[in-house]
Amino acid sequence: MARTLPYWLGEQETDSSCGGASLKYALCWLGYPRQESHVRKLARVTWWGTDRKNIPRVARTIGAIAEQRDFGRHEFEAAHLWLTRHLEKRHPVVIDVDDGSHYVCCVQNLDGRVVVIDPGGYEMDETWNDEYADVLMLSPSALKKRWAYKGSSGLGFSGHAIMGQGRGHSLRFTEKAIKRYQSGCAWVLDEYLLDCVEIADRAKRVKGPTVSLATMLGELGDDCVVAMAAHWNGAGGGDVQVLQAHVRDLQLAAEAMDLKVPEGARTQVAVEMTAILMEMLNSED
Repeated sequence: MARTLPYWLGEQETDSSCGGASLKYALCWLGYPRQESHVRKLARVTWWGTDRKNIPRVARTIGAIAEQRDFGRHEFEAAHLWLTRHLEKRHPVVIDVDDGSHYVCCVQNLDGRVVVIDPGGYEMDETWNDEYADVLMLSPSALKKRWAYKGSSGLGFSGHAIMGQGRGHSLRFTEKAIKRYQSGCAWVLDEYLLDCVEIADRAKRVKGPTVSLATMLGELGDDCVVAMAAHWNGAGGGDVQVLQAHVRDLQLAAEAMDLKVPEGARTQVAVEMTAILMEMLNSED
């Protein structure tokens, strides 16, 4: 997996594709991995954006279901309850924000705050199509401010809950992993989240009692993997510290997904972990 480009959490790829990007995040969250270009085509995204009437059709085409709801301008409590109930069921919700000019994807509720993936990436990078989307944790008041329509139509809050389960893993975050992402280490929730899922999936072939993947990654990093990756790559002391930091990032990703692996898969996990770290070092060259 490439280390130089976002895998699923990239910014929107055009200045009018926030709807397509937000729907892509929702589908990936449910285990339907898709490229934004594919979703844009299905959603018939034009130069002015995404017609919300196309969102349910895209979901059906891929095998999911979309529930669309509108609430009046004085119905935030009802809208917020509808949103959080879906998030508790692990249904991502694509909502219209910024007075209907932008789409974002709500994916999780953490301690009363809604985790929002914003494809514009305004917080981390002011340029389009450069790096990663923003991952924000919004309080109810902050969410209301962005979600509310301010026009005279009477519409207050609108969204599409996306429901289904693809063949891949459904995703989830932790607050600790989100804060690491926000600090500039975006790979924690992008490449490494999916790398850990793939490691755990392949380890299932081994039988026996299971342990935390995050714990095993930490133990392997301390025991041998960092030393092996550094040796094979001719890395110096500074690179060893970088490798140790990336082991911690892999642990954060595994913790976010609460992944388990068989105890007997240590050698297999060590090989895959070493390959990831060496690829990371080579991408830095």
